[in-house]
Amino acid sequence: MHEVLHALGVAHEHQRPDRDDTIIVDDAEINLQYPSLADQFTKLPSNGWWDSSHDLEIGSSMMYPSILSTGDNPVMVLKSDGTTQWGNHGAMTTTDALQEGCFVGAPWGNIILHTFFYTLIFLHTYFSARKKCSFLH
Repeated sequence: MHEVLHALGVAHEHQRPDRDDTIIVDDAEINLQYPSLADQFTKLPSNGWWDSSHDLEIGSSMMYPSILSTGDNPVMVLKSDGTTQWGNHGAMTTTDALQEGCFVGAPWGNIILHTFFYTLIFLHTYFSARKKCSFLH
């Protein structure tokens, strides 16, 4: 889902211009552990982010996990406590869909695009549930 949203023009949540209000990105730790990924954490300028007026969402499929590999130190933490970490979220969230709707125009303006998005959400949820629930096999 992450790459599909990139293909539709959506940027990473952790690159938002307002990210510093919610998370702390440790550039030194990123450069130490993964220097080739540093550009994936660069904060976008205001004119490089479509502001849909939604808060930064830790659970977004467009948000990297706070620890990039097992055993490493976190590269991001919540600003509110300086320690909270999160994992990888593959599912497209409602906020992801709403942000994409705002990105392409009026939230309900393009019925074909929205039908496509909600079909993707349904299929992703269905197949994720199939993997987790033996009675669906």
